[in-house]
Amino acid sequence: MAIKGMKELQRKLSSLSKEGAKEFADITKINALEIQANAKRDAPIDTGDLRQSIVAIEETEYNWSVGSNLKYAPYMEFGTGKSVDIPEGFESLASQYKGKTDRQINIPPRPYLIPNFLRQKSQYIKDLSNAIKRLVK
Repeated sequence: MAIKGMKELQRKLSSLSKEGAKEFADITKINALEIQANAKRDAPIDTGDLRQSIVAIEETEYNWSVGSNLKYAPYMEFGTGKSVDIPEGFESLASQYKGKTDRQINIPPRPYLIPNFLRQKSQYIKDLSNAIKRLVK
């Protein structure tokens, strides 16, 4: 999942002062960790493995990934069989996990990651906007 305009933002950040760039990096980290915490809170519990597997990983200062490496994690997010529910805009992501057999196992979706990403995305944009206003005075 990505937010449009990140490459342009990264170019602009490179021209900011070190303090300004650090503030943007901190905002990005805080928002990624917030997604992680809320996804852990909302993840379905059976053994607790899914919750424990959800991590925020720093790719670069301004690019973080949040997710799980468990094979069944996307099936919990989207559901299976006739129960599949794919949020608008996530069709290409979800299509990677489409089953290859005719067997129908209807597991209802129990979204924990995408709803938290979408909620935090608007907060992230507000945080960045506020920082820009302070820095550009």
